[in-house]
Amino acid sequence: MPKLSSVQLGLLATEVSGYADGVITKLSGVMPNSVLHLLLAVGFAYFWINGGKAPGQNDPSGINPNSGK
Repeated sequence: MPKLSSVQLGLLATEVSGYADGVITKLSGVMPNSVLHLLLAVGFAYFWINGGKAPGQNDPSGINPNSGK
């Protein structure tokens, strides 16, 4: 999982560099993808830190709220 976060951060840096060098001429061409890369990097890091478990899967009580009981 750390590789996926690194890829997203690398893509973020590439886009910011492209804007700074004038390859990407408008800020509107950078911002949506930059936000996406940042959120994906945070999400991948979160799942890597939590062992690939989604929120709510770390409940030690063993009670499944979706079981209908």
